[in-house]
Amino acid sequence: MSRVLNLEDLRPLIVSQFNRAEWMAKSFKMAAFRPTMDQNRAKIILGISPSTNIDDISDSDLHDNFRTKIDMGSSLTVDIRMIHEAYQFLMLKKRKLSGRTMTENWNKMGTKSKFLSAAKLKEQVEINEEK
Repeated sequence: MSRVLNLEDLRPLIVSQFNRAEWMAKSFKMAAFRPTMDQNRAKIILGISPSTNIDDISDSDLHDNFRTKIDMGSSLTVDIRMIHEAYQFLMLKKRKLSGRTMTENWNKMGTKSKFLSAAKLKEQVEINEEK
């Protein structure tokens, strides 16, 4: 004979799992796993010479070095998380040095879309006038 479970039977299990997840979230902060990173260390991890200026490294070169290190995988002595952290650190540093913030990037894209929509509107008006 099969027993039908209702919500009241499952409530203690659900509550215990929720409490466990809440405890883990409080106990293990992400900052505990985030390594300290500086520019030279990040370059060394990605296989770039520390004497290389960050402006001389293109985004594609940085990405290629990152992919190479990730593909090497378990043969490395460096943890995969460190490789990701180094890549993110250098990309952020390059964005900060470029002088453009995310807001400025959105404004540039918004301006481009305004021009495109105005050009499309003008074309539609011209087509309607020809008819």
